[in-house]
Amino acid sequence: MRLTWGVCLLAAACGGDGGTGPTTSHQIAGEWTYETRSLQDGLGTWCATTGTTLRYNQAGVTFSGSILAGTITCIHGSDTTGGHLGVGQVQNGVIHGDSIEFYVDGNTWRSFGTFITPDSAAGTVNSIFVVQGTQYILVGNWYSKRK
Repeated sequence: MRLTWGVCLLAAACGGDGGTGPTTSHQIAGEWTYETRSLQDGLGTWCATTGTTLRYNQAGVTFSGSILAGTITCIHGSDTTGGHLGVGQVQNGVIHGDSIEFYVDGNTWRSFGTFITPDSAAGTVNSIFVVQGTQYILVGNWYSKRK
C-alpha cells in the first residue's frame, strides 16, 4: 500500500495533467470585432479603425488567426486619409490570467490589454502603419468583443 501511495504522489508532482500544458478560463476561439480609437503619433496625427473582424484559433493559452477587412482613417491637420486594412495574420497571441497580447502581421501591430468580461477585452495598441504612402508610428487604445 505504501508503494502505491508514493507512486501517486510522484506522478502528481511531475505534472499528471496528461501533457496538455497551461490552460486558461478565457475561451476566445471564433470571431471578434476589433476597433481602435485615439491612435496618435505625437506629431499631430490621429487615426482610428472600424469594421474589423478578428478570427481566432486557440490552443490552451496561445492563439493565432486572421484579421479580416476594416478601414483606417487618419487626420493630420486639415488632411484626412484612409484605406482598407485588407487581410492579415494574428500571431503570437497569449493569455496570462486576465491579460491578453497578440500581434498582427509580425511586429507591425501589437495589442495588449485585459479581459473586461469573458466576451470583451480592451487595452493599448502600438502600430506601424502606412496610409497612402505615409508611414505612421501610432499608440492608442483598442476594444474587442465577441460577435
